[in-house]
Amino acid sequence: SVPAGIERAIDKATSPAASDRWRSMDEFLNALEAADPPSPPMAATRRPRRVAWAMAGAALLLLAIAIVLRPSLRSLVSTRAMPLDSTRLAIAPFDLLDVKDTVWRNGIVDVLARDFDGAGPLRTVSPSTVINGWHGRSDAASAARMAGANGAGLAVFGQIIQTGADVIEIRATLYDVIANLSLAEEHLTGPAASVVHLADSLALRLLHELGRRGRGVGATRGASLGSSSVDAMRMFLRGEQLLRHNQFAAARDAYESAVGSDSTFALAFHRLRTVNSALGAELDSASRAAALRAGSLNHG
Repeated sequence: SVPAGIERAIDKATSPAASDRWRSMDEFLNALEAADPPSPPMAATRRPRRVAWAMAGAALLLLAIAIVLRPSLRSLVSTRAMPLDSTRLAIAPFDLLDVKDTVWRNGIVDVLARDFDGAGPLRTVSPSTVINGWHGRSDAASAARMAGANGAGLAVFGQIIQTGADVIEIRATLYDVIANLSLAEEHLTGPAASVVHLADSLALRLLHELGRRGRGVGATRGASLGSSSVDAMRMFLRGEQLLRHNQFAAARDAYESAVGSDSTFALAFHRLRTVNSALGAELDSASRAAALRAGSLNHG
């Protein structure tokens, strides 16, 4: 029963690509008013209807903005504590100490989340949910708050430290939010170029500690994102960060650089299809080629 003009106005307001949305609230309201269905020829009845449509449209726009920005909506909607699931785990962004490449602050969340997810009963909170709602330092208190807001009974937090010209140290703590105690603390040092493999090894150590404490966990995936190329991984993780901020064109450039460094990187080809779809180029030959390449390389 919604008039077609109202539907078009709201579709434009909620477009995935920022460039396709209304440039201002005035434009949006004008479109809603122009689409207002005919009403009885009484001045007293027209204004309330226009106001009602405008209010409804504005409310939908605010909802669309909330969805696009993806803040921690749970904390805005309800202050009640969520029940904590002992098999749900949240990875906090790591603090960087003297590390110049800032992509790893959030990138470590993507890497570790895929390492832990599916190891036995473990399921990780979406990296996008964590990153978009994260505030503060990577410590026990901040990680526990973030995990609790997402119903996670376990959290991982830590630091990446530049200890030499080409040497880094990764420190990670596995924290039991329910019991309010640290279950394990691990650290590994190695070449800066091996940050992904160091993260994988840390995940294995932490999972081993969980198993030692009687929590059934299974094997994790090594090279969890599907590429052994450091350059490809770095550009892929940069693309992930740009995608979270709806910077689709820049994200596409990053994913193209990733597959340029590793032509067997299935997930990067898959993301290329995602951003091409957001940019309205889902059906072009390059997008189809990326989708087919992703499918042919996908081995689970």
